[in-house]
Amino acid sequence: MRRLWIGVLLFSHIMAMAADGAEEASVSSVKTPAVAICRVELNPPGDDGKREWVELFNPDDREAEIEGWSIAAAQSGTIVTFPPNTVVPALGILHVTFEKADGHALFDSEESILLTDDSGHIVDETPILNDTKNDRMIWTRLSEDENALLQSWRSESLYQRIDQHALGAPAEAESSLDSLALYLAGPAKNDEERARSIYRWITANIEYDVEGSMAGARRGRTPEDVLEERKGVCSEYSALFRRLCELSDIEAVAIRGYGKGYGYSVGSKIPDSSNHAWNAVKIDGQWHLVDSTWGAGHLEPEVGFVKRFEEYYFLSPPEGFVWTHLPEDPSWQLLDDILSKDEFEGLVYAKPAFFENDMKIVAPLGGTIDAEKGANVTLSAPEDVSAIAELLDERGRKLPRRFTQVRRSSGDLIVRAACPGPGNYTLRIYSKREGEDEDGEVYDWTLDYRIEAGLKAKAQTGFPVVWETFWDMGIDAKSHPDEGVIEAGSEFTVTFSAPEDVSLLARLLDDEGRELAEDRTIAQREDDEYVVMASFPKPSNYTLRIYVKRAGEAGGEYDSAIEYAVVAETGRDDLTYPRTLGTFAEAGASLRRLLEGRLDAGTSHKFEILVPGAEEVAVINGGTWTRFNDEGYIFCGEAVLSKGEAQVAARFPEDPSYSILLVYTVV
Repeated sequence: MRRLWIGVLLFSHIMAMAADGAEEASVSSVKTPAVAICRVELNPPGDDGKREWVELFNPDDREAEIEGWSIAAAQSGTIVTFPPNTVVPALGILHVTFEKADGHALFDSEESILLTDDSGHIVDETPILNDTKNDRMIWTRLSEDENALLQSWRSESLYQRIDQHALGAPAEAESSLDSLALYLAGPAKNDEERARSIYRWITANIEYDVEGSMAGARRGRTPEDVLEERKGVCSEYSALFRRLCELSDIEAVAIRGYGKGYGYSVGSKIPDSSNHAWNAVKIDGQWHLVDSTWGAGHLEPEVGFVKRFEEYYFLSPPEGFVWTHLPEDPSWQLLDDILSKDEFEGLVYAKPAFFENDMKIVAPLGGTIDAEKGANVTLSAPEDVSAIAELLDERGRKLPRRFTQVRRSSGDLIVRAACPGPGNYTLRIYSKREGEDEDGEVYDWTLDYRIEAGLKAKAQTGFPVVWETFWDMGIDAKSHPDEGVIEAGSEFTVTFSAPEDVSLLARLLDDEGRELAEDRTIAQREDDEYVVMASFPKPSNYTLRIYVKRAGEAGGEYDSAIEYAVVAETGRDDLTYPRTLGTFAEAGASLRRLLEGRLDAGTSHKFEILVPGAEEVAVINGGTWTRFNDEGYIFCGEAVLSKGEAQVAARFPEDPSYSILLVYTVV
């Protein structure tokens, strides 16, 4: 297949267009034309400027002239028009890159691309496409051999075909470097694909030599030795990559420098001597950065080498690569503004997830934070990116969750940390994109900050532990908003503001994480607030956990929202509340009287409860119904109870049955 490459200029005018379709569906009813859109890259690694592209395919055996034709992006409004003498090769592809230096020529979400001829007629269009992750996933409708068009679009790696080839190398191809280079270059159409095939084979087949690295031994393996032993250190990885590139007629160099890898901690001074090696490879006249060692996996304490392919370190954007790789020769930073050694040392420790998830640092820009000035971090991130954080002490031990808190505010992620006393700490932030990990949505290590708490730093107890649901539901802590550990007597009350369609319930856990009886907590609306009360059976440490859900969600489950660590200095085994059922919260009911969960038998008890929307309320005990008086959704009643249970139930319009709101124990 022939492939031509062309850069096109952006025009200032905007065309309003609409495109229908789905992310993985057949193209619209437009008949497959002689020239068609075949591949789209909406969100490449690094800054999108000059890196977004569209490819056109010509299935005909004659070249197609497309002078005056245009490509238009329906969402971003970008229009590009092809100049004179532009052709799509016969049975080939025209690769179109955008010359916009910054910003988005194509939007990452809800974007569709239209191809129009010189008369303005739509020749082809894509369905609506989404590509939110900053990686090398593209949209394509080419067949696996890239020689024919398919009707359905699919999202896949840009290197899907070449990776499969590299991973399927037979034993006879791996018998020598010459035969391996010949095999890996087999289906490659250009230098980029040849370099990718080499990178993917090395990362899949060469294991890091942990023992040799730690002992400082066996750093003299030749590429032939590495191929035979299937093991090496970073200098040997880079030498093998370079040699295979040379055998494939690709220009490549090995680069020595300092890498923030195993054993590095944020804020550390780097030694004068280098500790790492990687490569630069020349593709289409431009140098690109590659680290096949880090692409193969990473080291973990007490585990050793963990094999895990990392896409990010192939043709890494230099503006992100330099956060963790400082070459001895500054020219190999491949940047216009060279980063100094001091600036490199002062950077936040960033991992691939930071760049892949399109995150940016708002403040602080340096990697070290003075705790006395507030250990807060603000990050900008797309709406579909969430984060969690943890605090590590100087020995790398994780502190309890309450010492960090993450929330989204005005499009930013706010990360707060509290230090339990003087010392140096690591604030580690993890991130993930929604819906990208079907096996549990794992958070990836993203950033490290160093927090310095001097001798005068006050000991802090932390914050309430908060889940994303808390913020997503629009809840706000009115009392105790920033207390990680709360000292209480035998009873504790906390209040929240919450939208009317949000229901809360609470549960109390003991110091071993076991849930106590439901009558130890009660959550109810009082005017425009939610009041949660908890009683403690004895002096001890407890966790008060609050759950929430949207009212009216049939069968919907309550999700964890926030929890408090409570130290009860006293306790009362007899102090309980009535048990509330789901209808109590969903109706927005509020118990004015009686709040005691255990009532005496043979005694007259007065009840008062607010139940919005209810037509009747009654207490049921021993088969006897006592209906309450209706005073405008406030229902009052009095009853003499017998031993057993007393249930307060309500009937609502258009439902002849009663729903139980709460239950008392009568003794």
